[in-house]
Amino acid sequence: NIEEFKTFLENLFVKYPDRTLKIGDSWEEKRELQNADPTSGLQIAQTTGIRYKVKDFEEDMRRKRDIVLLEVQMTVD
Repeated sequence: NIEEFKTFLENLFVKYPDRTLKIGDSWEEKRELQNADPTSGLQIAQTTGIRYKVKDFEEDMRRKRDIVLLEVQMTVD
């Protein structure tokens, strides 16, 4: 299913806010997933709340870019 694959790919990446980040900044996002269980025919709805908090920054000298170290908390409903 193309929709399931698209959702899987989106969940691999962090969605950063459109602003300059500093240590201690945090933001939240919600991801909703709806799926059908083929064995029972039941519709399954799941909401995942994700909270990100910037812990630190590191330099990647080889690739000449900064790395953001995040603390991630997830809740599944």
